[in-house]
Amino acid sequence: MTEFSNREGELQEQKESGKRMGRWNMTLATDNFEVPEEGYVYTADKESTRIIPGEHVGGWAGFEEAMAEFIEQNYHGKLETGEFFVGVWQDEDEFYHFDIVKVSQSKAEAMAEAEKNGQRAIYDIKNDKIIYIKK
Repeated sequence: MTEFSNREGELQEQKESGKRMGRWNMTLATDNFEVPEEGYVYTADKESTRIIPGEHVGGWAGFEEAMAEFIEQNYHGKLETGEFFVGVWQDEDEFYHFDIVKVSQSKAEAMAEAEKNGQRAIYDIKNDKIIYIKK
């Protein structure tokens, strides 16, 4: 098991409590699999985004396999610089979205970069909150 496997316990608790498992996310560094505790996340490379239906991922082992494959496919380039992270989120329809992301300590910078990339929102790690870009 890798460092990000500790997320499995949280997801299992959600399932057992009857809460919908969709709408969660994770941001992690590829060099040490650490999860940042604060900052604002935005997609840095829309070309690398990969969307996988939940039924194709299966259980936690399938998720880890999909994550490892995404990192392997995208490592040579942005991910190997250490400036970028892998962002994963699950939408309400249980599709997994894998992205190469950046984490900024500046909300304004993250909002500006996200808007340039055509994103609808950024993610506030510390407050576990989606911040929508107003148009």
